[in-house]
Amino acid sequence: MGHFEAYIRHAWDYGADAELGGLFHRGPRGSPATVPDKVWRVQAEWLAALTEAAQHNPKPECVAALAQTAEFVLKHQADRDGIWFDTVTRDGTPKDTRKAHNLKANYHDVRALVKFVKAFGATAVAQPSPVPPAE
Repeated sequence: MGHFEAYIRHAWDYGADAELGGLFHRGPRGSPATVPDKVWRVQAEWLAALTEAAQHNPKPECVAALAQTAEFVLKHQADRDGIWFDTVTRDGTPKDTRKAHNLKANYHDVRALVKFVKAFGATAVAQPSPVPPAE
């Protein structure tokens, strides 16, 4: 297993929300996440990583996690104008509704969306399940 796959596997094993999609904020090293909030930059980097993984090795569980994460972000993390809330609870309730602050720039979310759109097309963002099924 390469480094990329090892990082995906570690995040999957210790921080992925298999029920609702997304990646929990943090936890102790080598243990499951203990802070179930979903922070914009964590979701963005998880979305970008899963997009890369789905492009290079479209395993059904990876594609499903990507679709679930994209759906969660579009429903709960991004507001109606497309700007991402800083932090939402596990179920998507806004916890920190700031859309900008001294550490929050558009880099993470824009980068993730650009990767996603390049991989799946702009129309994928508007679909109920934005990721095409694995072949």
